Amino acid sequence: MDKLKTLRFFASICEQGSFVETAKVFGTSPSTISKAIARLESDLQAPLFTRTMRSLKPTDAGKNYLTTVNKLLHELDLTEAGLRDELTQVAGKLTINTPVSYGRLYLRPLIAQFCQSYPDINIELIYDDAYVDMVDKGIDITIRTGTLMDSRLIARKLSPIDFLICAPAGYFANRSKPSHDELLSQPWINIRFKQTGKLMPVILKDSHGAYKEYYPKSTCLIDDGEGLADLCADGAGLAQMPHFIARQHILNKTIDVLYPPYSPKSYGVFTLYTKQDKTPPKITAFIDFLQQWLLSIGEALGQKIR
Repeated sequence: MDKLKTLRFFASICEQGSFVETAKVFGTSPSTISKAIARLESDLQAPLFTRTMRSLKPTDAGKNYLTTVNKLLHELDLTEAGLRDELTQVAGKLTINTPVSYGRLYLRPLIAQFCQSYPDINIELIYDDAYVDMVDKGIDITIRTGTLMDSRLIARKLSPIDFLICAPAGYFANRSKPSHDELLSQPWINIRFKQTGKLMPVILKDSHGAYKEYYPKSTCLIDDGEGLADLCADGAGLAQMPHFIARQHILNKTIDVLYPPYSPKSYGVFTLYTKQDKTPPKITAFIDFLQQWLLSIGEALGQKIR
């Protein structure tokens, strides 16, 4: 920083022709300016100014050095101005990391509308079910579904997650809903997590009304949430899935919801972003836009899809 300040002193002296006038520009003393230039000339081992009683004029070496210094300071000033604009204007590149299913079913449909509302923001949308290092990957916003573990990030809960027991449309049309044991004996579609290889349990109430985990025998196993919903709609069996995966099939009436949802308090859809002195407006704009969109479809905090 001292070297940068000295370079600014040097450029100003070339323009002002005086230590005194440069000192006035920077609000310091002429001796401070003089000492800084002396250190610079010592470092460069070259005289930068021809000194007379009345003025300072750059030497040939000083003129050559000034050309480079002016380019450097100009580029730095442009870059700093751009950074300040990012912190004050709703503009710039916005990189969003999202789970695959949530990205396809929820974010993609609203991106075009967001871009029309904020034409100075350029979106980069990354589908990835794995947790990523936001700083290392240069990500502005991460969408996560489930529970949170990273306290280093700022989190905003967008909506709860309702886990729904679903059946193909009309599966129980001509019979009553099955009992607990009968339900588990039905054909099921299970999902395996790609990251861990573990099966997702089915969460059901036992005879005492407490939620417990079950692993019913499956007729089909899949590692994709959207595929799980599609197979259920196709009639392959029953399935438990998050509401955001089931939503479109529910609206299209291709699957039926059998019971009230299981909605654990610690689960939700979250946006995460890194802690900063001031959150860039582009991040705030997108999160607010997403929150309003969820509100419009009845999935904001406190609202539930059935």
